[in-house]
Amino acid sequence: MGNLNLQNRKWALIFIIISSFFGVSCTHLFYHPDKFLYTTPEVEELKKESLFFKNDQGAKLHSWYIPPKAATGHKGLILLFHGNAQNLSSHFKSLSWLCHQGYGLLVFDYQGYGLSEGSPSPRALAYDAKAALKLSMEVKTKHNYPKLILYGQSLGGAVLLKGLEMMEQKIKTDLVVLDSTFSNYEDLTFDIMRNSFLLFIFSPLAYLFISDEGNVDSYLPHFNYPALVIHGRFDQVVPFEHGKRVFKALGGTNKQFWEIPQGLHTDVFFRHDGIYRKKFLHKLSTL
Repeated sequence: MGNLNLQNRKWALIFIIISSFFGVSCTHLFYHPDKFLYTTPEVEELKKESLFFKNDQGAKLHSWYIPPKAATGHKGLILLFHGNAQNLSSHFKSLSWLCHQGYGLLVFDYQGYGLSEGSPSPRALAYDAKAALKLSMEVKTKHNYPKLILYGQSLGGAVLLKGLEMMEQKIKTDLVVLDSTFSNYEDLTFDIMRNSFLLFIFSPLAYLFISDEGNVDSYLPHFNYPALVIHGRFDQVVPFEHGKRVFKALGGTNKQFWEIPQGLHTDVFFRHDGIYRKKFLHKLSTL
């Protein structure tokens, strides 16, 4: 009886560890929002306009529209789908350098991030993505931009793809960029756990505890936009194989893959001696 009780306590402890890791869904694992104001575009001598908009469920969302630096022109508008932590006041910096090169930047917060209402979930973010896509078309028209570029970074890539899947009509975009991203939440969780000394034994449970509601595997073959997939070979957050899998599954033939040989997670424009900044600007100029 004593051994049985000990065994029961052991499995109870394991259950608590797993439950703490996953929560009741993937919310605590994938979403880490906060409301802290990290910095603003004014620090980089850029202007901003706060735009509030609603998704189809009525949730009020917040965005910043950052126009190009004066005298650099209006070459195109970039809509950024940011990663899983913090909020837009930290993430805009990943692409704000483009505002000094003639591009406008539109960055928004998912539900529960920054000034956006609600709380994050796969379903919530899908509606947020759809609303942001519609907002980008409005901003593009209002400011007479000739091009629209959609940029999904890390978690934002999966959210962007889900938003495109939900659109009733195909959006007119010149390029979809998927940077350090993935298409399947369960597969990513499995790989993260499998590579963890403490959690590898529980890795098969990823397929029981993680919601598949945000997965976009079934959509990828129907994707038909010009695409650029970027992934660092040594990405320590989203393994490189996930980027390769996304690229291979994408429909259409107008697609390109940038393997960053020494790349880590979402560092393509901040290391590597500026090579990829120049390369990206050239690609945008030829759209």
